[in-house]
Amino acid sequence: MKSNDATFPLVNRAAVFLLSLSMFAGAVAAFVMPQNPGGLDLVNAILWIVFGLFGAGGLWLSLFWRPKTAEELALERVLPVPDRPEFGSDAIHYVGQVGLKTVEVILDWKSRAIHFRDCHVPRGFLTSAQPWFSCSVDELKGVHVFAHERSTTLTIVTAEGRAEIPSTGDGFPELHAELNELVPGTRPGFSADHPMMGVAYVAGAVVGLFAGVLLAPRGADDGTLGVCMLVGAFVGVVAVRLAVWVGDRYFNTGLTQPLGYGMYGAMGGVSVSAALPALVGWNLVWLVVPVVAGTVLGVLFGFVKQSREMVRDTDGAADPGKTS
Repeated sequence: MKSNDATFPLVNRAAVFLLSLSMFAGAVAAFVMPQNPGGLDLVNAILWIVFGLFGAGGLWLSLFWRPKTAEELALERVLPVPDRPEFGSDAIHYVGQVGLKTVEVILDWKSRAIHFRDCHVPRGFLTSAQPWFSCSVDELKGVHVFAHERSTTLTIVTAEGRAEIPSTGDGFPELHAELNELVPGTRPGFSADHPMMGVAYVAGAVVGLFAGVLLAPRGADDGTLGVCMLVGAFVGVVAVRLAVWVGDRYFNTGLTQPLGYGMYGAMGGVSVSAALPALVGWNLVWLVVPVVAGTVLGVLFGFVKQSREMVRDTDGAADPGKTS
């Protein structure tokens, strides 16, 4: 049995507590002791409220959240769960923890079905994880592994949504090995479910922020400038989602990884631009060129990586050959 290495040691709790406390205290101070005599405008008030909510959430996390141990996860296997499907003895049974919820993924070769408990989120606006969702293993559309600093996340894409499970759960290596053989990449039309989509959204928001600053009226006050930046960020996120949808639907090409790695490349370019003035003196060209070059290289790398992972309709999915 794989031990549960999901830990939250004291030093992490202390760091999260102090950071969250400063965020929450700053938000409270912004309302209690506003710098402007007239108080906060609407945009700044909304931003400070969001800032304070993040701080409050971090405080709760640092004080009360505790991951389940390996023994507790193993116990979840045998405890009765309402509506849990019947499965064969050769099934792979994953049990893990996502936030406060216990999640399960059951890969049952006897019925060639896969069952998700509290981790499969259907596509749509503000949807939440379903108590149980089942589909045929032949209907899976993609499997992605995304490495984080302390763990790894496995994203399983279905025709109706996706499930994300952490590597800290029991049964992860076996489930990952089987699914990686069964669905070796992403089917066309489902690249929006790739874990890099979040980074692509950030890229769109950053570009939108700068566009909002550039397109703001000349001589605009802080409130107007803030509104332009927020609108620009929103439009940038929508534009990214639309671009990925168009690439999937009309060009059979995934744009998630090119946009995501383009963002990483731009961040690397910013680091280079920050260091160059100390070496060659300040020059606008030396500030812009590394950012543009990093973005282009990141986009090209993303296209190459995406094309290698993309599974075309003519390829089909690999079949491990298990029927019972």
